[in-house]
Amino acid sequence: MINIFTSPVFYICLTLGLYSLFSFLRGIIKNQLFNPLLLTSITIIIYLLIIKSITKQATEETVDIYTNALNFVNFMLSPLTVCLALPIYTRRHIIKQYWLPILVGTVIGCAVSMSSVFILGHFFGLNKQMIYSLLPKSVTTAIAKEISQDIGGIPEITIAAVIVTGICGALFGPILTKIFKLDRSASIGMAFGASSHAVGTSKAVEMSTRAGAISSVAIVTSGILTVIIALFL
Repeated sequence: MINIFTSPVFYICLTLGLYSLFSFLRGIIKNQLFNPLLLTSITIIIYLLIIKSITKQATEETVDIYTNALNFVNFMLSPLTVCLALPIYTRRHIIKQYWLPILVGTVIGCAVSMSSVFILGHFFGLNKQMIYSLLPKSVTTAIAKEISQDIGGIPEITIAAVIVTGICGALFGPILTKIFKLDRSASIGMAFGASSHAVGTSKAVEMSTRAGAISSVAIVTSGILTVIIALFL
C-alpha cells in the first residue's frame, strides 16, 4: 500500500496539487505571508519525513526517490527559460523606453547580489564551494543551476538558495517598497526582477502590469549578466 504513496506519479500529483491548492487559497486569503511556493515546500518536507519514518529509509534515499520522480519537471526548466525570450520581444517597446534604468538596475542588482555573497561568505567562514553555490541565487533556477555546475558549486544548494531568495523577495519586497517610498513601476519592476527572479515577478505583476513587464525583462537581463560574470570565475 505504501508503494502507491511513494510512486513517481503520486509525487508529481501531490506537488502540483498542493501548489494549486495553496495558490487558490492565496487568492482567497490575500496575505503575502501565505506564499504557495513556501507552503508547498514545507508540506512536501513534512510528507517526506513521515514517509521516511514509516519505510525506515535513509533521508538521502527518500529525497532521491522524490527528486527522481520530478526529473521531468526539472527537465522542462531549460525550455521554459528559453521561452522568456517571448515576453522580451512582446515588450520591446518598454525596453526602448526604459533601457537605461534596466541596464543600470541589472548591473547594480547583479553586483550587489554576488558581492554580498562573497563578503558574507568569507565573514561567516564558508568554503569556496559553498560560496560558488550561493552566487547565482538571484537568477532563475535553470540558469542558476548551470552556473553553479560550471563554477564548481553544488546545484542542490543553489536551487534551495534560489527558492529562498524568491520567497523572501515576494514576502519582503512590498514592505521595502513602502519603506523606501518606491512608487514608479520601472523601479519596482527592476527591484523584483533583478533580486528575486520569477517568484518576485509574480508579486510585481500583482502591484502593477508595467512593473510586472519590466520585472520579466529584468529576469533575463540579470541572468545574462550573471552568466557573463560567472565566466570570469
